[in-house]
Amino acid sequence: MRDLSRTLFFLLAIGLVVTSHAASKMEKKFAKGAALVAAGRLHNDVEDKGALDLLQFAIAMHPDCERALLLQAKITRGQDLPDVSLADGGEKYVAMVLGVAKKTRSKKHRLLLYKVVELVQPENEGVLLALTKAKNKGADTSFVALLGAVTGNAPTKKKDGEGTGEEGQRHPRFTAAR
Repeated sequence: MRDLSRTLFFLLAIGLVVTSHAASKMEKKFAKGAALVAAGRLHNDVEDKGALDLLQFAIAMHPDCERALLLQAKITRGQDLPDVSLADGGEKYVAMVLGVAKKTRSKKHRLLLYKVVELVQPENEGVLLALTKAKNKGADTSFVALLGAVTGNAPTKKKDGEGTGEEGQRHPRFTAAR
């Protein structure tokens, strides 16, 4: 029950009020795909951190993505989630994201896309290699930091001043409504 409360708090923190921007066609595709993959995983485990990160990515890419917003609303209200089953397990989505990542000049954008692929396919060796090389060169490869760098909202530092931390911190672009 405590974990469910933490999940509900997380969802309240990530998206009730989102700074809006006009989403490009590609951002909409990223959002819809991420929301689909997240829905499939969250149906089985509402506390799946990777799936919750995918949902956060979807909302950051396209704040008006109905699929992502509806999924968020159902989780925060404790409602049953749709049983989404992807026949390919998200392979087409990963292929699309990797295709865009390979053409992306911005290192920050490319690393974020690699991180999204890692959330869907943690065993993807090419992505693991790229993220590890970047981390070894001093880049912060945490999901929160990468999403913040791309959206222009850097995550807050921990009180002790060490890094940005992945656990328990959410992207500051998302704030609870009052």
